[in-house]
Amino acid sequence: MTPRSWENRVERYERRGYRVLAPSYPGLEVEVEALNEDPSPIEALTVPAIIEHLEAVIRELGPRPS
Repeated sequence: MTPRSWENRVERYERRGYRVLAPSYPGLEVEVEALNEDPSPIEALTVPAIIEHLEAVIRELGPRPS
């Protein structure tokens, strides 16, 4: 998943006042066209790496507001 995968949904929910995060999977921070030319980052991706990455994104958010 790249942030571009979510671009239409991000705009939709931001217009409704939500804060939206659309982090890329690790190694997929490039444009889709670059991944089409060189899919090796996709081939190297693992489920544990995705989970670790998303956990880090969540930790960076800090504590839940009260």
